[in-house]
Amino acid sequence: MIVDWPTVLNHLVHDVRSLARKGITHAQLLEREMGDSIGPDMRTHLLAITSSQKDLTRLMEGLRGLAESTSTGYDLLWNDVQELETVVLSARIQQQHELADCVTVVSLPAVLVPLKMHAVIGELLRNAIQFRPTGRQLEIRIQGEQAPENRLRIQIEDNGEGWDPMLTDRLFQPFQRLSAVGGGFGLGLSIARGWVESAGGRLVAESTGSGARFTIELPFQRTSVPADKLNPS
Repeated sequence: MIVDWPTVLNHLVHDVRSLARKGITHAQLLEREMGDSIGPDMRTHLLAITSSQKDLTRLMEGLRGLAESTSTGYDLLWNDVQELETVVLSARIQQQHELADCVTVVSLPAVLVPLKMHAVIGELLRNAIQFRPTGRQLEIRIQGEQAPENRLRIQIEDNGEGWDPMLTDRLFQPFQRLSAVGGGFGLGLSIARGWVESAGGRLVAESTGSGARFTIELPFQRTSVPADKLNPS
C-alpha cells in the first residue's frame, strides 16, 4: 500500500489544531471563571497549558512543511515562479519587525525562481536572527549571481554566532538543534533544503568563524517566461 504522507499530515495537522484550540479555549475559560481568585501558580500552569498547545500545533505544521518540501515535484515547483528580487523582498518583509536595517542586498540577477524560494530565504533570515551576535548589531548580506552551467548562486551571510564546523553535517537533519538558543524543533533548515533540492538545486552551509554563510545553487528561468506563468507580486 502506498501512503500519501502529505495528505495524511494535512489531515493530522487539521485535527491536532482543532484539539489544541479546544485545550486553549478551556484554559482561557477556566482563567476567566476564576477571576481575581486565581493565584500566580495557577496562572502559570494555565499559561503553560496554552503555550504547550501552541507548540504542538507548530510542530505538526513543521512536519507537514517537511513532507511537502521533500515530495513536491520539480515541474510543479517550476510552474509557479517569480522574479528573484520580489522573492527576496517578500522574505524580508515577513521578518521586517526583527530585521530593521541590518540587511544589505549586494546584487540580484533579473531571473525567475520558484516562488517557494521565499520560504527558503525567509528561513535563512530567521536563522540569522535567532543566532544574532551578542553585544553587536546583526548584519546580513545577500548576494546573487549567475554561475556556470546556467545556474544561479545566492549567498546569505551573517555575522552571528556560527557553529562548530564539526557539526555542519547535522545542521540540515530534522530535529537536530545545535544550540538551545531560540527554541524551535530543528525542522526549519531541513524544510529549506527540501525545497531547494526539489527545485533541482542544493543548499550548503559554512560556519565562517565570524558568522554563517548559506549558499543556494539552483537552476533559473529567464524573465522572458510568459506572463501567465508569473505569480503576481
